[in-house]
Amino acid sequence: MAIQNLQSFAISIANFYALPNLRDSDTKRNGLIVPNASRPCDHCRVHTTNRHLKSMKQPKTSHTNYRIGEFAEYMGVTPDFLKHYEECGLLDVHHSENGYRYFNFDQSSRILEYMRLRNYGVTVKEMRAMLMADADEALLLLDKKVEELRRQADRISAVLEEHKHVHAWQQKRRIRPVDWEVREVEEHYFLPHTMDSNFIRDERIYPLLKIWTSWLPIAKSAMHLKAVESGDKRYLPCWGIILPKSIAERYGIPTSEVVNVFPEGKAFVYHFAADESAFSMEKLSRADHPAFRQMKAHNLRPADNLFLIVEMKLINPDGSRRGGYGRFVMPIRES
Repeated sequence: MAIQNLQSFAISIANFYALPNLRDSDTKRNGLIVPNASRPCDHCRVHTTNRHLKSMKQPKTSHTNYRIGEFAEYMGVTPDFLKHYEECGLLDVHHSENGYRYFNFDQSSRILEYMRLRNYGVTVKEMRAMLMADADEALLLLDKKVEELRRQADRISAVLEEHKHVHAWQQKRRIRPVDWEVREVEEHYFLPHTMDSNFIRDERIYPLLKIWTSWLPIAKSAMHLKAVESGDKRYLPCWGIILPKSIAERYGIPTSEVVNVFPEGKAFVYHFAADESAFSMEKLSRADHPAFRQMKAHNLRPADNLFLIVEMKLINPDGSRRGGYGRFVMPIRES
C-alpha cells in the first residue's frame, strides 16, 4: 500500500510540473506562457482530444498525439517538412475523420535522426535505403557524404580566398580605374566555348565545361585572341573559361586535349574598370583597344595569343552593358 501511495504521489508531482501544450490562443509574456482562460485547460483538452480520437486507429502507446502545426513547432521544423517526410513513407501519421493530421510523440526521435542525416547531405531516398541497411553499410554511405562535404568546403574556401583578391583589386580600381604593369604570369588553361556568337560544336568541351563553370569565380570567363591575317582583322576572338594551372592542380580540376595551354612568361597586364567598350569583339579583333596603344607606347609587341579576363560585368535588365571590369593579359613577344 505504501508503494502504491508513493507512486500516486510521484505521478501527481510530475503532472503538476508538466509543461502545458502551447495553444494558438495562448500568449507569451516575458517568456512565460499565459493560457487563454476562455478555453479549457490542456489537461481537459487532452482528454477531449482523446475522446475525439477514439474513432481513429490508434497505435498502442501512451504517448500524446499532436496536431501538425503544434508538433512542427515543438520539433523546430515546418509543417511542410513533416508532410514531405510523411509522403515519402518515413513518418507514421494518423488522420482523423475531419482530415486533421496527428503525430504521436514517438515520432520525435525519428525526426531528429532524419535531421541528423539531412545535415550530412543524405537525401530522403537514401534515408529509406539506410533504414534497411546494417551499421557498416550506413557508415559507408556517411563516409561518402563526408567526402562530398569536404569537397564543398574546399570550394567555398577557394571562393572566399578569391573574393579577397577581387575585393583588393576593385579597391585599386577606385583609385586608378585604368592601370598597367609588366610582370611574370603563370601558366593558364583555357577551355574554348563560343566563336562568332555561336557555340563550338565539339562534344569534348561540354563535360569539362560543366565542371569548370562550377568553379566560378575561381575559374573566370575570358576571351582568347589568336593572331590571324584576315582583311582588317588581326586577331580571332574566342570566348571560354580560363583557369590558372596552380588552381587546377590544387583542386584536381580536370583538363583534356581540348584545353589550350598558355605558357608562363613575361606579360603586359592592362587593368580596367567601368569600360563599356572593353569587351567589344570588333575592336579587339582589329587591335583597336587602349591596351594595344598603351603597349605600343612602351615599345612592346604582343605575342600571338592574348587573353582578356573578366572580373565583373555590369548588365542592365534589358541585356545592355553598363561597364566591364577585368584585365587584359598580353604576353610580350621577344625581340
